[in-house]
Amino acid sequence: RAIIGPLTAIIGHFGRISEGNYQNKIDISHNDELGKVMQALQSMQVKLGFDMNESKRVADESLRIKIGLDSATTNVMIADTNGIVIYANRAVLDMFKQGIADIRKVFPNFDPDKLIGQNIDVFHKNPAHQRQMLQGLSTTHKTTIKIGTRSFNLAANPVINSAGERLGICVEWLDITAELAVQEEINALVNA
Repeated sequence: RAIIGPLTAIIGHFGRISEGNYQNKIDISHNDELGKVMQALQSMQVKLGFDMNESKRVADESLRIKIGLDSATTNVMIADTNGIVIYANRAVLDMFKQGIADIRKVFPNFDPDKLIGQNIDVFHKNPAHQRQMLQGLSTTHKTTIKIGTRSFNLAANPVINSAGERLGICVEWLDITAELAVQEEINALVNA
């Protein structure tokens, strides 16, 4: 009885902890072998409770950031260290959908709805050059690219954590096709 009772309690605590209940009343008053198991179980329960609360806090923070980026009017895309697109906000997807006919003239299989999970190489005719440039990126890199008749200003930033580890790249897109067309019209008028 002295062993079976505490073992049954320990098994019950393990079951409740595995279900996510970290508020169990664990008797840690005994100092024998089973008491030490109960003390270790209590320590584990406290640590798991703190870890779960911290994970929830981080997840809530990440969700707020994602919702904010989803609502932003700036066209944002994020890729991991392998160049796989892991995030694209609504604004960038809408921009690609508006220019899809022009983009498909160069990249016939391009589909903005299937962008997440694809490599950013889908935008480049020379992926090796692009990959090498992005891997060595340490500060903001701004450039203009043409895809068919579309022109885009890009600002690429490395995503680096507090330990200095590279986590990926964030690219801001701006479709400047209409602006360039207006500039060309003005130049034509001036020249005429």
